[in-house]
Amino acid sequence: MYMNYILKWKLKEKFGKSGYQDALENTFLLALDGDVEFEPEAVLSLMRRMNKSKIVGAACGRIHPIGSGPMVWYQQFEYAISHWLQKATEHVIGCVLCSPGCFSLFRGSAIINSGILKTYTSLPSEAKHHIQYDQGEDRWLCTLLLKKGWKIEYCAESDSYTFAPEGFYEFSISVEDGLLPQWLTF
Repeated sequence: MYMNYILKWKLKEKFGKSGYQDALENTFLLALDGDVEFEPEAVLSLMRRMNKSKIVGAACGRIHPIGSGPMVWYQQFEYAISHWLQKATEHVIGCVLCSPGCFSLFRGSAIINSGILKTYTSLPSEAKHHIQYDQGEDRWLCTLLLKKGWKIEYCAESDSYTFAPEGFYEFSISVEDGLLPQWLTF
């Protein structure tokens, strides 16, 4: 909804048809979770990463779970393996598969010009769409970017901090909501 509003309506209203394409090329959307903390330099690092190549459609930073207690320690370990190591490895190989919605920057022209937004906002019409679309909106958007030839990059110098569930109850609710791996269900 917000992407449509910003990329299709607001930019056209402000820049008109003649300046619309240039505006798209210079528009970046920052995706955040409500509890994420970051410094402005973290966003600038993502911008520098994206400005290195016009085929980079998204970039993500390094997310640090914060809090205290054994559940947070576990999540810090989980992030170190499944996010920092995996994203760094994918970046070196040349294909980061998902730019997490909790702290990522997306290129406006990548989302609009490739027809990605139209597909991304379409309603499911088949059973497989429910699985495909609901596995995570960030993963679905990144899959569409990759299918259209855009690159996704990881920027380890761009740090952000998210509050991790500190108690078992909060942690188990996160698992039920699909925020954590299913093998952790009890």
